[in-house]
Amino acid sequence: MDIKRNVVNRLYSEISEPEVDLIILKDRQPFPVEVKSDLKKLALPKGLKSFLRGYPKVKVGFVFNTKLKGEIDFEGRRIHLLPFEEINHIEDYFF
Repeated sequence: MDIKRNVVNRLYSEISEPEVDLIILKDRQPFPVEVKSDLKKLALPKGLKSFLRGYPKVKVGFVFNTKLKGEIDFEGRRIHLLPFEEINHIEDYFF
């Protein structure tokens, strides 16, 4: 993945909560990312749900997987489910 200017990658985990695989910070706004190799349906992973509930100002999140593409509305937030080959185009979905 080609990291552009003003984009920073971070890991996220709470002690008693499920983790999020990656947080991308762009212009001080967090974008949570989950990576699931064997996603069989358009569903939100537990770690991403937990993160979004803890950070209600986050409006966009991502789940990368082997084949599924779609969008889920979770409590008014857009979650993009994208195949791995679209990871280089993640910034197209930030806002």
